[in-house]
Amino acid sequence: MSNTDTIVILIAFAAYLVLMIVIGAIYMKNTNNSEDYFLGGRGLSGWVAALSAQASDMSGWLLMGLPGTVYALGTGQSWIAIGLFLGTVCNWVFISSRLRKYTIRANNSLTLPAYFENRFRDKRRVLLLVSSIVIVIFFLVYTASALSAGGKLFNSVFGVDYHVALAIGAAVILIYTFMGGFMAVCVTDFIQGSLMLVGLLVVPIAAYFMVGADQVKPILDQSGVVGGASAYLSLFRNGDRSYTAVEIISQLAWGLGYCGMPHILTRFMAVKNQKELRKSRVIAIIWVTISLAAAVAIGIIGRVYLFPTILGTEGNASTESVFIEMITKMFTKDTNLPFVGGIFLCGILAAIMSTADSQLLVTASSVSKDIYKDILKPESDEKKVLKVSRFTVLVVALLAFLIAWDPNNSIMGLVSNAWAGLGSAFGPIVVMSLFWRRTNFAGAVAGIVSGGSAVLIWDYLPLVHGQTLGSATGLYSLVAGFALSILCIVIFSLCTKKPSQEILAEFDEVKTGKSKKSMNYLLTIEYEGTRYEGWQRQKKTTQTIQGKLEQVLSRMTEKEIEIDGAGRTDAGVHAKNQTASVHLAKKWDPKEILQYMNQYLPEDICVKSVEPVSERFHARLWAEGKCYSYRIGTDEQKSVFDRKFRYHLGEALDVEAMRRAAQDLVGTHDFKTFCGNPKMKKSTVRTITDIVIEESEHEIRIVYTGNGFLQYMVRILTGTLIEVGQHRRDADSMPELLERMERKFAGVTAPAEGLCLERVFYSKK
Repeated sequence: MSNTDTIVILIAFAAYLVLMIVIGAIYMKNTNNSEDYFLGGRGLSGWVAALSAQASDMSGWLLMGLPGTVYALGTGQSWIAIGLFLGTVCNWVFISSRLRKYTIRANNSLTLPAYFENRFRDKRRVLLLVSSIVIVIFFLVYTASALSAGGKLFNSVFGVDYHVALAIGAAVILIYTFMGGFMAVCVTDFIQGSLMLVGLLVVPIAAYFMVGADQVKPILDQSGVVGGASAYLSLFRNGDRSYTAVEIISQLAWGLGYCGMPHILTRFMAVKNQKELRKSRVIAIIWVTISLAAAVAIGIIGRVYLFPTILGTEGNASTESVFIEMITKMFTKDTNLPFVGGIFLCGILAAIMSTADSQLLVTASSVSKDIYKDILKPESDEKKVLKVSRFTVLVVALLAFLIAWDPNNSIMGLVSNAWAGLGSAFGPIVVMSLFWRRTNFAGAVAGIVSGGSAVLIWDYLPLVHGQTLGSATGLYSLVAGFALSILCIVIFSLCTKKPSQEILAEFDEVKTGKSKKSMNYLLTIEYEGTRYEGWQRQKKTTQTIQGKLEQVLSRMTEKEIEIDGAGRTDAGVHAKNQTASVHLAKKWDPKEILQYMNQYLPEDICVKSVEPVSERFHARLWAEGKCYSYRIGTDEQKSVFDRKFRYHLGEALDVEAMRRAAQDLVGTHDFKTFCGNPKMKKSTVRTITDIVIEESEHEIRIVYTGNGFLQYMVRILTGTLIEVGQHRRDADSMPELLERMERKFAGVTAPAEGLCLERVFYSKK
């Protein structure tokens, strides 16, 4: 490859890497809490979820490891691909929907360890800790495999020292994952998944036609494949012998790992809704079918296309570089299109990065959310958790970098071990927790510990004449670990106390999608109205109190939710005890609703209480009265701390005159004069039971209690009373004003910031 070609390819790489970093920077602005960072606010579209899940799954081994092993040993190695295809289909068809529903139902679990804890009501946090440790151990190895693949890519293409190349790839992945969190990872994965698919299709098809269909077998024979071309192309031959049952089972067993991959399962948890999830399912299955078939084809066609060069011999590149070598030869020597070649090489980089970023994020979530936030520092706020998350990403990347330091590490070997460990530890308990009602806490702990431990023992301890059990039997550790984990889950669950009725009811509810009955709830809400356009939902803006509450409730229930408020506060008006009622299709624990809403509502809105009420209850129709307060600042200087919550008048008022005027307003009257809506068609008669005017140093507070209030009524009454206090209006003029029945005769409308809804009154609920 010429220097010019190298420079052009380098430009393509640089453009791609810059794009990934820009995406990270964009999404950093929208990452404000842990749900945003770890699940993107559960807002993934079908396309993004599908390609992100598959891209993060298929890593560098799809474009390097799998083609490399097929290149070296033949078509029989595609049993791994068949197993992965079956695993993908089963995962999307049987696991995805139910897991998404269950994680929401189980206290809105954001991570797989949190799901286990909430699913089995583990108050001692044993599951959380054990699961997090397993994730950290095996994902370090998994991430290392991706970084190693990146190092080999840069080394093969540019001749850059492996360790320098390793550092470059790690740095880019680290930057956009660190900044943008889950959404940055998913959007970049979407781009990467698309790029991978194009590269996987174009290169082997183009190479096949360049070689010619009639030349494939003759060239394979010339290349010295073991057993000849016929054996090489046979699905049931492993070189010069037949595949054993153990070998086929071991390769098919790769599909079992899907059930326990946290970086894949989080995509199911993050999809926007069930409709988008169904779309994702179809897209993902099509993508994986094409990709796996193409990866196998690369290994076979590459053997022919690159001949007489035989990779892995005589100082040539390793067999895992077959795709890289094909792209380099095709676009620099055969077609002279180096920039296009650079784009396709970016497809390999995409495969590497799409997995490494997801693994970094999952590991960070386990450490920061599950260990730091939930176990060590429960009192820490969202900003602190985000800081710890980003610091964890740095540390994990560094450790994975050190593991990947040895250039002789096999990508396939590293992936195989990590895949087995995660699949055995989590796969069985994910399946059993979703489909076996009797599964309990003891079974869950036993399943995770036995599955993860079995893989470590199987792969690393020389127990048979100096050999590991894996080497001695030829059986993939995932088979042994998965089977042992299932067995332990069943035995320990049956030998210990059955799950509580609460857990069983939750299981049945997720399974059927139905609860025993719907429920009506009364919410008591506190909010600072400064930056909102009032209570009522509006088409032109999302900045309303009702809109924010409905948004969070809809996300929680996965249904469009409408709430009924006790009344409409104006733009800029506050509330200490606003009330609203909401019907939910199924019964929820009030504490669960409270926790969820306060976790995801803006910081200036808070749900103070949630309580079940009668099915007939309606927050507005059943309200018997309300109490409002209005604060007026009379000090010369405006208070910085109170500026949002009181109207700064800046002058003293005649409070006694105001009290005399107020007494004439108490009682049942037609308050049309004090109504801000001149087109009001309904009755404007209201009853004010009390008006209390309190004076303290530098402040006057007016408290209104009545059976209801018209639009702007309290603020117009206040503006009128202020004019009385300023001696601009006679204290005895209120009866006359009431009789006028026209808004223009009343005082000004006092500013919104001083008004607060104190309480709504009900005799029964």
